[in-house]
Amino acid sequence: MEDNLNRQFSKLSRGQQQRVMIARVMINQPKIMFLDEPTAGVDVNAIDGIYHLLKQLNEQEKVTICIITHDVAKIGQFASRVICIENKDAYELSKEEIQNEIYYRHRHNVRTLQKGRTE
Repeated sequence: MEDNLNRQFSKLSRGQQQRVMIARVMINQPKIMFLDEPTAGVDVNAIDGIYHLLKQLNEQEKVTICIITHDVAKIGQFASRVICIENKDAYELSKEEIQNEIYYRHRHNVRTLQKGRTE
């Protein structure tokens, strides 16, 4: 990104813009970060880079990262926990259930979350 230091923000690619916005947030050393569709509009080749960056921040900087996304397949590769919200119900998906989610599209056979506990 250093070679883009003097470029206008609007002239950066969508992936580069996302990295800049993440860096701006990290200046404040947050304990938690909420991201809404952080890879929307990002080139397919840059998506993994953004998720790797977020995983690195989570592991090294101990930042909890909550991501809202429709891409269950991709987030399942990087997330330690996935909560799916559908019809006002929240479901925690295991790694195996994430794979089922990819193939069967939102046909949950999982535990409903209530008051922070699974039942």
